[in-house]
Amino acid sequence: FTYVGNANTAQLQVTIQDDAPVVYNANVEVPESVTPSYALVLVLDISGSMANDGKLLLSKDSVGAFINELGDKDRFEVMTFNVQPTMGFNKLRAADAAAKDDAVKFLAQQQARGGTVLVPAITTAYKYGEADRPLNVIILSDGLTEQGERQTLLALIQSKPRNAHVFCIGVGNEVNKPLLEQL
Repeated sequence: FTYVGNANTAQLQVTIQDDAPVVYNANVEVPESVTPSYALVLVLDISGSMANDGKLLLSKDSVGAFINELGDKDRFEVMTFNVQPTMGFNKLRAADAAAKDDAVKFLAQQQARGGTVLVPAITTAYKYGEADRPLNVIILSDGLTEQGERQTLLALIQSKPRNAHVFCIGVGNEVNKPLLEQL
């Protein structure tokens, strides 16, 4: 079984073995009307620890690649944080070419500096929830936050909006894996 596709089309290949291999190929087209749309907040850690080992450059490139794959019906915001969040748009924008270009330009200007306090960034990200679509908050960080913040972060995740999902992507070799897994 293999799957190759994107949000709108897919190619499905199934191999069934019963005495001799048989291969079936089918192209499946998913109508635009059933393709889900998302509200996304991409949260990028730009604290001083992200300057090490090319973590910030890798993260900016990864977020940029993710943004370029967003569908026309998606809405997104890009946010950076160290001790306070900085918003790219101050609102959710449709993932059209102009918004994607603006987001990549915003990311290109970011430099690693300062400490790491994640609570204000997550609190701000939750404000972007919309009733008509799921909110996905995607955090790219090395997870090296202030020590006293851990319990507050865990409580914040537990009280997230009903339709919100939080995904954490650890960056670098010294990731605070236990914290990011709990988030």
